[in-house]
Amino acid sequence: MKSVVFLDLDGTFWFMGHAPESAVAAVRRAQELGHKVVSCTGRSRGETPDLTAYGFDLRSYAAGAEIYQGSERVVDLPLGVEDAKMLLGLLAGRGVVMAEGGDECFVHGYDPAVLQRLRDDARAHGERFFEQRDISEMTDADFAQIYKYSVFMGAAPDANKLPPLPSGFVKTDMTRAVEVTREGVSKGRAVRVMADLLGGNYRTVAMGDSGNDVPMLRAADVGVAMGNGTQEAKAAADFVTTDMDDNGLWNAFKRLGLLDEQGE
Repeated sequence: MKSVVFLDLDGTFWFMGHAPESAVAAVRRAQELGHKVVSCTGRSRGETPDLTAYGFDLRSYAAGAEIYQGSERVVDLPLGVEDAKMLLGLLAGRGVVMAEGGDECFVHGYDPAVLQRLRDDARAHGERFFEQRDISEMTDADFAQIYKYSVFMGAAPDANKLPPLPSGFVKTDMTRAVEVTREGVSKGRAVRVMADLLGGNYRTVAMGDSGNDVPMLRAADVGVAMGNGTQEAKAAADFVTTDMDDNGLWNAFKRLGLLDEQGE
């Protein structure tokens, strides 16, 4: 039986947009053998480096709120203007808030020191994250393309430090931030939606390293956590591979038989 692999990006496939050569090679080899590989990131499209060069069979952004098949957007679930404004009002004053959109992201440093540290860290890795326009510049058209919020607190993410959210919205602790999304939008749902889009009879495999990967790891037939992943992710997985930068993705693909013509 062929497999479809659902890949988290940060901490799983790459770090700060830079993927190990072995990870890219594993994806291409698996696809050559007839397996499907799709990206499934918590990042919005506006915050994600171009993925088209990797040849993923599907690309899921914002924990499944926006999904592309080639150049066609096949799932589109933004927060909506009024809800996006309402949530921003609740999150104002909490560390650094990023409004994550499909076309563009916006950021505001309610804690300027935290924002500067985030910018410095991104620049050190050759990236320009947290350099986006300020949230105060957002128009209704900008709010209309927002899929989620991320809140960076300068310490370990703790959703309990955020105010209660209205019914229909959830907050999730991530490696560096707390994500705020619409209830029901998750990587677990994305697994089911993308499996339906691909059709066929595939074994589903999910690979991730963080809190928002847990629904995906549990929804798949086989869940794989990275060696560098959180304890929560590891507890939800069927097995743990090596660290991302220690050929973790390649080693997992090999164990799963995805690189061998005689494998599953």
